[in-house]
Amino acid sequence: MEKSVRRAWLAQRTGSTRGHPTLVSHVYGHSQHGEIRARALLHNVLPLSAAGDEHRLVLDLESWTALSGWFGDAGSLEVWMRDSDLQARRFDRAWCLIRTD
Repeated sequence: MEKSVRRAWLAQRTGSTRGHPTLVSHVYGHSQHGEIRARALLHNVLPLSAAGDEHRLVLDLESWTALSGWFGDAGSLEVWMRDSDLQARRFDRAWCLIRTD
């Protein structure tokens, strides 16, 4: 299913389904690069202190088109926050990751 969605985005962006489907940018979702490595890093740089608090991916920008190759056309920029900071609108506490894995 994911491949067919990426093909549809490719057709919408380029007018053709030929070629390699690129990643998409999205707000408030799941990491396209997986979350295992990100969560291990977030545990150290953005520690959770409140019971029931979690890390939330707020923004995922792909570099193929949206950032025009900023990361060698192979990664994305992810913005993570604690749920507690997001609810309190403390956006200055967000953490950005450049993903090339």
